Amino acid sequence: MESNADQPSLSFSAVGSLAAPFLGRMMDKHGTKYVMALSLVLTALSFLLRPLMSELWHWYALSLLQFVGFSGTVMLPAGKLVGIWFQGKRGRVMGVAMMGNNFGGLLMPAIAGFALTTFSWQASYFLVGLTIMLVVIATLLLVHENIPSDGPLLRQSASRQITGYTLSEALRSRLFYVLILLFVVGSMPFSALLPQMVAHLTNVGYSLASASLALSLVAAGGMAGKLLFGILAERITAQKGMLISFFGLTVAIILLRDPPTYHLIWLVAPLFGLCMGSFGTLVTLVTQNSFGLRHFGSITGVLNAATVFAFALGPILGGASFDITGSYDTAFITVAVMIAFGLLLVTQARRGPFQTKSSP
Repeated sequence: MESNADQPSLSFSAVGSLAAPFLGRMMDKHGTKYVMALSLVLTALSFLLRPLMSELWHWYALSLLQFVGFSGTVMLPAGKLVGIWFQGKRGRVMGVAMMGNNFGGLLMPAIAGFALTTFSWQASYFLVGLTIMLVVIATLLLVHENIPSDGPLLRQSASRQITGYTLSEALRSRLFYVLILLFVVGSMPFSALLPQMVAHLTNVGYSLASASLALSLVAAGGMAGKLLFGILAERITAQKGMLISFFGLTVAIILLRDPPTYHLIWLVAPLFGLCMGSFGTLVTLVTQNSFGLRHFGSITGVLNAATVFAFALGPILGGASFDITGSYDTAFITVAVMIAFGLLLVTQARRGPFQTKSSP
């Protein structure tokens, strides 16, 4: 049956998407460093205040605070800073930067688990919050938007070197609306299928242990996909990389719906993760190539806000599929069709005016 435990987290992710336009505009106006630091402070406070919780609504309020700044901690700042600092190798570096979110997801539970077993649940939240505050200090000390003097471009003022469309110019571009649809379509596997993966696999005959292991392979593939497709994007462009990713994702979803052989899952699960995980890296690169970096925060913030539709529709699709038919087949088929439609959308995202040359 559908896991309702995932619904609050998806709802909070939607809140984070809605905050993205505001954070993106602030980033372009006041600088990446300060928006990133502010977003991290909000996240840290959400953990530092949890030991004071005494009501259920306290947990919801602090979780809301945590996700409000989510876009300002990873996707928005990484997209702009990597584009500035590593113009010749932005694909692979973008992949590594996007993997940082996954590493954080592995590291923070380990820190919390240590504090929980050694001290108390209050101490575990406090230690996580304190760790994030250390990242805030590092952000204030290390983050800047100056072009490195030892890079392919001589050090000059960022205002002269960083070019790109304004948000109003992007809104008048047909490509902007193609990207909006891509943001929604590319988020659907995460919002509609990933939360139901274990339930679906057990429903089609896998043991709980096997389904859980398959989910771990999805996670591992997701981390690898960010880096591998980032490197691939440097060789053949991000648009062509996304075509390959969406095609592989369509195949993986179809095979996951009803695996023809029991052991095929060990190949299909990491393929699903590999192609799904690459989306954040590739769509960021496509946005850079299409609209440049000067107003990257404002433009990407609005594009990211469109994912709220995926976070709203995904859980409904997964739940309705099981409630009406007793399986998740309808959800898998629907998402596969949407990703296949995404292939058509990618063909419309032609080589942008800010496309960097491929690495040698």
